[in-house]
Formats: sequence, structure tokens, C-alpha cells
Amino acid sequence: MSTVRLACIDGPDGCAGTVEPRWPGYGSKSYPRCERHGEARLERERETRRRYGSWDDERPEPEPVDFDPSDAGERWEAV
Repeated sequence: MSTVRLACIDGPDGCAGTVEPRWPGYGSKSYPRCERHGEARLERERETRRRYGSWDDERPEPEPVDFDPSDAGERWEAV
């Protein structure tokens, strides 16, 4: 039986720790990253969510006061 060795998708520069599938902080896929790059990716995702919010926030954005669905047949959906 052969063993597949994973390579960090952010490496090899700066790699540290074992390379294994790691969740990037969103979605359902995992990607091969070393421990250092995996933690850095999670930190970038946390910073992005802190700055811009998240698609899965429980705080829906209210529609703007000047929003009129009859203008273009669109509707405002709080996701």
C-alpha cells in the first residue's frame, strides 16, 4: 500500500508542522496546509469576517430606506 504525501498549498516557504487537510474557515472543503499556514488562513478568515461580516451572520442587514422593489422588480433578501 502506497502512502500519499500531501504538500502545503501555501508552501514550501514558511512551512512548519505537519501537512494535513485543514478547514479554511468557510465552506465544507479542506485543503492541505501545514500547521503554520493553516492557522494563518484561519486568522485571515477571522479578520475578514470581523471587517466585513459574514454570509452566515445572524444579523440580517435591513433594507435601505430608499429601497423600492417596484423600481427594477428586485427584492431585498436578508440572508
